[in-house]
Amino acid sequence: VAGHERRGMARDGAVGAAQERRVLEESRREFEELEANQRALDFNQARIESAAGQALRDKQQEEFEACLAADQQRDVEREAEAEKARGVEKEAQQKATEEERQQLQEREQAARSQTNVEAAVEAALRAVGPEPAQGAEGVCLLALQFPSSKRVQRRFMASDKMEAVAAFIQVEASQEYAALGPVTERGVDLADEAAREMWEGVVLGHFTLRRAYGGPIIREGTLADRGIAAMEKLLVE
Repeated sequence: VAGHERRGMARDGAVGAAQERRVLEESRREFEELEANQRALDFNQARIESAAGQALRDKQQEEFEACLAADQQRDVEREAEAEKARGVEKEAQQKATEEERQQLQEREQAARSQTNVEAAVEAALRAVGPEPAQGAEGVCLLALQFPSSKRVQRRFMASDKMEAVAAFIQVEASQEYAALGPVTERGVDLADEAAREMWEGVVLGHFTLRRAYGGPIIREGTLADRGIAAMEKLLVE
């Protein structure tokens, strides 16, 4: 009986050991499955994170390239604006230089004209001579009409030279010329410009004498030589 009991206990022990081994084996397999599943999850998570990181890097690269392109475009635009500004400045400088050169030429021309006028007036004053008394023998009364409708009467001797008449006309014209004022004070009034040119021409002797009802008079010889009467109207043209 005792032997039988020992054999039964041995069988029970063997069965228990086998069951324990099976439990351990199942636990090991479950643990390995869990580990495999965890590794799969970790791998998938890593792939997801890698893809997300790559997408983020791609987006950051695109944004960087867009910013770089925008900066380059702004640089191009700034350079174009700077070039345009330099062109405008250069053009303004050239215009200012040209205006200054033109003003200098105008001042020089005005100075030359003034010098010529002054010289012509001085010569005319010397050539006019004194006005003869009214009623004197051989006196001619001339009524002179200028281009501006200015009218002046003056007595001359029939023996006076036509140069004296021309000189008197120049002196009278110089008064009108001087009344217009210097060029720098007159501005750019076109009417004054035309008047100044006209009076300057007369002062310099660039005019023609014409009878009111006849042809031009040669400015040579004496009044008598030119057949000028005791009273006569002459036009200054």
